[in-house]
Amino acid sequence: MISTKFNLSGNNSLSQDSHAQLRMMQPNPLSLLCDVAIADSSLLLKEKPKGSASRPISLNNSANIAGKRFNSFQEKKWNLHLEQFRTFKKIHGHPLVPHTFPENQHLARWVKRQRRQYKLMLKGQTSSNMTEERVDILNKEGFIWDSHDIIWRERFKQLFEYKNLYGHTRVPSSCCKGHPGLANWVKCQRRQHKLFLEGKRSSISAERTQLLNDVGFIWEVNNKRSSEDYDIAVKYCKST
Repeated sequence: MISTKFNLSGNNSLSQDSHAQLRMMQPNPLSLLCDVAIADSSLLLKEKPKGSASRPISLNNSANIAGKRFNSFQEKKWNLHLEQFRTFKKIHGHPLVPHTFPENQHLARWVKRQRRQYKLMLKGQTSSNMTEERVDILNKEGFIWDSHDIIWRERFKQLFEYKNLYGHTRVPSSCCKGHPGLANWVKCQRRQHKLFLEGKRSSISAERTQLLNDVGFIWEVNNKRSSEDYDIAVKYCKST
């Protein structure tokens, strides 16, 4: 079993920012990652949304808007989904509802809708039906506004563990029994990085690129050293 503790000694040439982020992820079960994402989303609310009016919307004004915008049926439906969300948290121990949740697809779609409306609200778009009152309610429940980021952080943590175990970051598809999906994630980072360099839409950012560089991420796999590392990792996995 791979240890969940990071080696933060001088043996790893990580930048100061990377050290801070890795400490923030340690030991980092899903519940702790959720706490980090919740803190990040709370900071967003303190920033002025782009395109918004110079005078911030007060919580009282938001409540008044909500009273005018939503009829009793809409409020009842929203509160019903909120209770389902609370039940999910109680059962699963975290607030990260899967994008596809067969047990309750209505809840999964509701969660997606809250994130979408929240983004519109931050952009100052009047078409958003999200209010600060609802944001405050969801924040108190530990709602995750950016599910993609929390999943990325978890994969990055797994890659760091893999690096500590094997000494490199080229993850073979036949390996990582303890971390299924890590190899595909690594391939995805390479594809997204190429798009990023080409100036195209990409999920990779400069911050993520720096984090991956600091752990020795292999962007190009067509070289002798990475091929040797790959072969060694495959042999090791087959022997375990």
